[in-house]
Amino acid sequence: MKKVFIGVLCALMLFGFVACDNNTPSGMVYSIEATQTAVYVDGETPTADGFSFVGYTNLGEAVSIDASKIAFYPAGSNRYTMTYMGMPVANSVVVDFEDITGLSVDATGSTAVYYAVLPAGTDVNGKALPTTRDIDKTGIVVTAEYEGGSKVIANDQVDFNLALEEDWTAGEDKDVVVSFGEMTDTYTIDVQENLVLSLVSAMTEDYTLYAGVSGHNAAKWATNVGTDNETEGLYLALTYQGGETVAFGSDTGIRFLNISGSYQAGNIATYIATADTTSAIPVSVKYVGANGIQNLTRTATFSVPVREDAVDPETITVTGVNTLDNIDYSAQGTTPSITVSAKMLSGTNATGTVSFWNGTGNPTDAKNYYTLSPVDLSDYTDYETYSIRVYGYVGGVAFDKSYSVVLDGVV
Repeated sequence: MKKVFIGVLCALMLFGFVACDNNTPSGMVYSIEATQTAVYVDGETPTADGFSFVGYTNLGEAVSIDASKIAFYPAGSNRYTMTYMGMPVANSVVVDFEDITGLSVDATGSTAVYYAVLPAGTDVNGKALPTTRDIDKTGIVVTAEYEGGSKVIANDQVDFNLALEEDWTAGEDKDVVVSFGEMTDTYTIDVQENLVLSLVSAMTEDYTLYAGVSGHNAAKWATNVGTDNETEGLYLALTYQGGETVAFGSDTGIRFLNISGSYQAGNIATYIATADTTSAIPVSVKYVGANGIQNLTRTATFSVPVREDAVDPETITVTGVNTLDNIDYSAQGTTPSITVSAKMLSGTNATGTVSFWNGTGNPTDAKNYYTLSPVDLSDYTDYETYSIRVYGYVGGVAFDKSYSVVLDGVV
């Protein structure tokens, strides 16, 4: 084997380390001698495991150096710099590489199963579905031949790629090209049809029906689940053999359980009872797509929540003119130019006019009114900005907000 003398360690190492692997010297490690013990072929990345190391102390004693404490770093051509216990070695080592004469692949030990990719789209989290598969290198043995022998190459140093003319559709065997340096070999894999493995019922976050609210009291299928363009509704989460989980929501491919206990075709918006009370609506469906595994459990049940519609406190807004001219809020019967509005939990606009209460009589039973504080701005300075408290009720829901105005010519 080739013996390589590495030379003197850097000054930091001279004062920093005492070798103590097989014996305990009385001096410091002064130099290291390396001997290549493994065969490396062109294209391989050598490691210290392929060498034995002897260190020499400043007292002339020879000590064994643990290879696990030495690391190699490429420095051009066949030359590598090294570190010992994290500190640089002053010299470098030239590795003896054998020329490759051939490459062969044995895939008989591979148990990998590959499934076809699905059509372009997104999964339930809005992430794009994969268009390729990773090649599983487990059990694949790649052997490089050189003059006088051969050796197995670590798979992490070898490139595995589907041949350019191949794709990840189900069907005939596909060629995988194994490349190492300038040498290649191939083996075949079987790409199987990617079938639905399991399914569960699901719905978009906070999906709710509202009793008696037209357009919001009938179940519907969700679309574009997980993306910025998601529309709320129900869906089936289909998990495929390839690991993808995809949202499915369509009257085509679905049967609905009727009162007689049979599954029949229908339209989700008309087949399922509309929500006229706040009781949850059960929905039982059967997936009838032809792309399921044998004995796939195809049925699923939803329980769609229903609630009474009400004003959404988070949507109450107060708007109006930014400048008030000659308005004395203390005057009875004066109605400021302020508008209070809100939306319902269902997303529809709250109905009923929210009127200014001038302090006389009782508020309306519907509780659609507001009051102001302060009510008399006649003593405030013109052209200054002031905050007016606006509080009251919208559709029976209390609110308390502030409204900024500039006083212009108040008398």
